Amino acid sequence: MKITNTRTVKRNYPEKRITGAKLYIDSNEHGADSIIDEWFNKNEIWKLDFKCKTWSSVKRLGTKAVVAALREKFPTEKISYSVNAGCSCGCSPGYNMKELTDIDMNNSENWITLEATEDEGDELRELLKTKFLPKLKKEIADQKALNIQIN
Repeated sequence: MKITNTRTVKRNYPEKRITGAKLYIDSNEHGADSIIDEWFNKNEIWKLDFKCKTWSSVKRLGTKAVVAALREKFPTEKISYSVNAGCSCGCSPGYNMKELTDIDMNNSENWITLEATEDEGDELRELLKTKFLPKLKKEIADQKALNIQIN
């Protein structure tokens, strides 16, 4: 996966102790985020009236793939996803990096592009189709059966 830093903004916080950075991701059509969002929409996850464990597993898989790619590029082991990385309302999800050894990245916000290859994208799509789609269908069927028993 190719990572390109498209924009960096130094934060103007006076505290010298801040040793972290924020990353906001944009990925191409073969990237994990794009493929997982496409799967979410195609399978109409937003229509479900229960907390979907399969969706949670898929989202974690995507986050792990992005974090693994980020670790190859950035000199830290402390990278975590946060829905509130850029704003407390959740409008700017991203990744927090801490304990960076690259002094130029400390106390900055970075917009990066992840460019996955077509093969990487196809591999993830196949995994979603063969492993997670059957799980999703079973979870939905089990939930419908549970709702029928309750009523």
